Amino acid sequence: MNYFDPSKTWTLLYNACVQKKIILPRLDSIDFFIRASRNSTSPVFQQLYYSGYGGKGNESLVPETAFSFTAGSEYKGKINAFVKPFLVFYKDKIGWNYNGTEWLCENFGSSVNYGSDFFVSSAKLFDPFFIDASYTFCRARLTSDSSVRGNQIMYTPVHSLSLSCGISFLKNFKWSAQFAYSSKKFTDNSNKSFIPDYYNLDTKLEWKSSGLQLSLLWKNVFDFQYAAADSTPYPGTSLTLSVSLSF
Repeated sequence: MNYFDPSKTWTLLYNACVQKKIILPRLDSIDFFIRASRNSTSPVFQQLYYSGYGGKGNESLVPETAFSFTAGSEYKGKINAFVKPFLVFYKDKIGWNYNGTEWLCENFGSSVNYGSDFFVSSAKLFDPFFIDASYTFCRARLTSDSSVRGNQIMYTPVHSLSLSCGISFLKNFKWSAQFAYSSKKFTDNSNKSFIPDYYNLDTKLEWKSSGLQLSLLWKNVFDFQYAAADSTPYPGTSLTLSVSLSF
């Protein structure tokens, strides 16, 4: 495959959106929207040409295409919030599959992804304290290969949750914390093996004053043992002290 061949890069894309905004008293507003689009993602150099320990690229890969539909609403006022249900049809989906000996990159077929994104933020409701929460529900079902049809796509969790909170105090100080959760992720499209669900909590204390910034980051506060990829565990708890000086 000649990656720089112009004939390989042209594709028809489109994006359409219908949106309506309603202004409420006190300048609050609600947006209602419907979006439809066709997207294309070309394979990257690693997916095409990698050849090394544990894996091999594939020069015959074709671009991954998707037809996506999103509808929802967004509210902006004393709090910010949105709900965005989605439906996405994939064709020629690109991914790394393990054949028992090595990882091979391939177009493993088509899938349908459906679910919704949720987000809510306190904005300035409790200033100087803030809290944000986001959640994603995603069913990503394979639809082409009969041997795995209906299975969840590997490394795609069904549930993802993030909670953040913090407070500014004594004029120059800020404390924040972020909690994350991910449900189990299958490590193959046959759904026979998986990485268990995991939790994580990070916290940070910052001090800023006239060009000088000090921060103390405590990652993985409770020393959770978890991994985001097969046989690739995340490090345990750690403390990082940073100093920044600007002129």
